[in-house]
Amino acid sequence: MGLNIRFTPPPSSLLRAKSMIRWKKERLFLVAVILLSAALALLGWGYYKVSQLEHELASLKSQYNLLQDNYNELEGRYGKVWTEQPVTSAESEQSLTVPYTSISEGKIIWVWKDMDGNLQKWVMPMDSYRSWINTPKPHKTVALQRNGDIYTMLDYRPYVHPDEFSGVIPSLYQQGSGGREFVQEAFNLVSQLTVYSEDIGEVPRWPIETLTEGRGDCEDLTILLASLLKAAPHHYKLSFVYIDSDNPTEPQYPDHVIIAVEDEDWRVFIECSSDEGWKFYHYIKGWFFEL
Repeated sequence: MGLNIRFTPPPSSLLRAKSMIRWKKERLFLVAVILLSAALALLGWGYYKVSQLEHELASLKSQYNLLQDNYNELEGRYGKVWTEQPVTSAESEQSLTVPYTSISEGKIIWVWKDMDGNLQKWVMPMDSYRSWINTPKPHKTVALQRNGDIYTMLDYRPYVHPDEFSGVIPSLYQQGSGGREFVQEAFNLVSQLTVYSEDIGEVPRWPIETLTEGRGDCEDLTILLASLLKAAPHHYKLSFVYIDSDNPTEPQYPDHVIIAVEDEDWRVFIECSSDEGWKFYHYIKGWFFEL
C-alpha cells in the first residue's frame, strides 16, 4: 500500500494577511529611512550653521580687538593733550564767530558787536529763561477798519516784555548818547542775533524766545525790538503799525506789522524783517496801536 501525501494550500485569507504584514514592514522601513535621512540632513545643516556663526564671531572679535587697539592708541595720543590742556568755557567762546548765541553750563550767552565795533556780552541763567517762556500767552485781538470792512488781527502789544531785558538794556543805553542812536543800537542787536523766518507759527513768541532761537517772523522780531526799547531808561513813544506790505501808503488789507518810534522832533518806521529796515519807510499809512 503506497503512501499518499496530500498538500493542502493555506487559505487565501492567510496569504493576504502575510502579504499585508510584509507590506507594512516595508513601509515602516521606508519611513524610518526617510526620517533618518532627514535627521542626518538637519544635523549636518545645524553643524554647518554653527561653524558659520563661529567663524563670524571670530571675525567680529578680531575687528573689535583692532578697533580697541586703535581707540587705545588715539586715547593715549590725544587724551593726554586734553588732560594737560583742557579747553575752558572762555576759550570755547573765543572759538565762536561773533555774533552768536550759546548755551553752556546752565546759562544762555549772547555776544555781538555794537555800532562802534565793541564786543557786547549778555548772560542769562537758563532757569530765568524757562520761567519767562512758560508764561501763558495771551490771545487778544484788535479790529481794523477800512472802507467799511473790519479786519480782526491779533494784538501783539501784550507780548512786549521789557523786564526780560532789564539786565542788559539799561547799561547798553548808558554807553551811548541815547535818543535816536540807541534805537539804531537796539535794531543793530536784533539784526545781528536774529534772522527773519517767514510765518514760523500762528502764535507769536515771547521776545526772549525769539532772541534765544535767533529767528522769527515779522511780528516776533517787531515784538523783540519793542521790548528792547521799552526796557531803556528813556521813554520812547512806540506804536505797532499794521500795514499792507504791497501798498504801504494806500493800504487795502493788513498783512504785516512794523514799529513806529517817536521822540521829541523825530519819528522813524522800522521794518524788522530786513537788515535795511531802519531806512525802509519814509512815509507809511496803516493802523497805529500805541504801546
